[in-house]
Amino acid sequence: MERYVTMEDIELSPEAQREQVALQAATERMRTERLELEAQNHALQALIKREERHTSHLRKVLTASRSERQAIESEKSRLFSGAGLT
Repeated sequence: MERYVTMEDIELSPEAQREQVALQAATERMRTERLELEAQNHALQALIKREERHTSHLRKVLTASRSERQAIESEKSRLFSGAGLT
């Protein structure tokens, strides 16, 4: 029966071993950075949604405020015109 050679069966030269260690460290740093960026992106997406909700709320408040101001001005005009104060 034929046995296949695996990576564990291969003995690396000292230089290749150093390179392997350096590559593993670099890979781990990149993995850590990717995870941090993913977490930051998730937080930014949540913040964008929060900001959009806040903007929507402010637009509704502004619309209501303008309507109320118009109602007040109309009422003042009605009251003053009835008293001859316009």
